[in-house]
Amino acid sequence: MDLKVFTEGNEDINRELTNGYKEVELSSLTEKKQCEAATCNTSINESMAPRIKSVVHLVKEENKIMEYKLNLKDSNGKESRVYEVENLVIGKPTEYLFKNTILNIIRYKLKEAFTNEIIFDSEEKILENYKNQLKEILKQ
Repeated sequence: MDLKVFTEGNEDINRELTNGYKEVELSSLTEKKQCEAATCNTSINESMAPRIKSVVHLVKEENKIMEYKLNLKDSNGKESRVYEVENLVIGKPTEYLFKNTILNIIRYKLKEAFTNEIIFDSEEKILENYKNQLKEILKQ
């Protein structure tokens, strides 16, 4: 499932980001065979404020996280995987994704990887979009 969230802004920029992001192959994040026995979702979140997109891939069985991948990408093509979170959440209940420790790791990774792109407290907007993205995935 693709979930695209746009904040208010220039429609030309929205279209440019969407077209540019379609070039990224999500096949490396998705393994069909693992999705047969579990609920499997891949979601794209596009935030205009700092122009950082997140790709969340979640495979869960009942309430247990079987596979989780998080990739952050800016509008210039710079990418950063959040392996620290990916390794921590496997085998945990889905509510674990909303813990402050997990969100703090993502916040730190955002600041570390995208220092020039993040202005003021925009990482909070990115994290809020990320949490909304997770809620949408978990509703299914």
